[in-house]
Amino acid sequence: MNTFFSSDQVSAPDRVALWHDVICRSYVPLNITLTSEQPFIGTVSTGNLGTVRIATSSSLPQQITRTRRLISQDEREYLMVGVQSAGHALVQQHGRTARVGRGGLVFWDTRHPYDILFPTDWRMSVFQFPRYSFGFTEDFIGRMTAVNVGGDRGIGRVVSSFMTSINDATDAGDLAEVASLHNSAVDLLSAAIRTELADQAAASDGLLECVLAYIRQNLADPNLCASQIAAEHNVSVRTLHRLFSATGQGVAEHIRTLRLERIKTELADPTSRRYTISALAREWGFLDPSTFSRAFKDAYGITAREWAASASAPPTEAS
Repeated sequence: MNTFFSSDQVSAPDRVALWHDVICRSYVPLNITLTSEQPFIGTVSTGNLGTVRIATSSSLPQQITRTRRLISQDEREYLMVGVQSAGHALVQQHGRTARVGRGGLVFWDTRHPYDILFPTDWRMSVFQFPRYSFGFTEDFIGRMTAVNVGGDRGIGRVVSSFMTSINDATDAGDLAEVASLHNSAVDLLSAAIRTELADQAAASDGLLECVLAYIRQNLADPNLCASQIAAEHNVSVRTLHRLFSATGQGVAEHIRTLRLERIKTELADPTSRRYTISALAREWGFLDPSTFSRAFKDAYGITAREWAASASAPPTEAS
């Protein structure tokens, strides 16, 4: 691997401009925003594994952005694989953010906009695979970018070590059997990202079950809402909404549906006669009678009073 750029070899006034130029030539056209007031330092080294270009960079805190305009000016198409060796990175693409720590792996797609934030001093090796290398479908690529594959456990640790060894061997000029190593890298990286996505899906299923159980247990709480549920389960509201996308209902809609079903059931129960409809609605989190009345009729096509009457459990107060 050849040192393509070192800030030590460039006069201070020229370093930032040259850094931008070198980064764009080593990767793809990008916008770079430095977020540190310290005197600039940075290095870039490059090498190759057959058709795969490898670029290892280190520098100060900064943000790297690929915009639609830059994509339109560049015909190259890569699936990038970043291996973090110092500091950490936040890789954002397709509405996801991956926090990649030391030893972690992450994919991103140069055909779509992305941001990479390095909040502290950092070092990352990026393997630039031609997009066709993996044979992934467009749908799969849309799901596997900006997903962190931790390098501290399981297959992630194996693959991270393997990719780091390739990078080190390239640096030392020791690589032979390049085609075989390339194919092994593709197979291992494919297995790593598929395993990570499968693990995340299983974890999401388990988390969703916990959330649904929590909602059922706290259905009568009038303050039950997405932000409260998310805080209780240590996830973001955005993550919670993404979990619920698999159910076909939003969080608020799910809560409202369960509450209405409970009220509908109790209205048909003779033992609930002692309650007014308004009181029953309040017990299940509907504090405003008019809101409840509209919700009930929208859901079932009749008023709560009409339902109670048809179920032979007349209420003591009109809805």
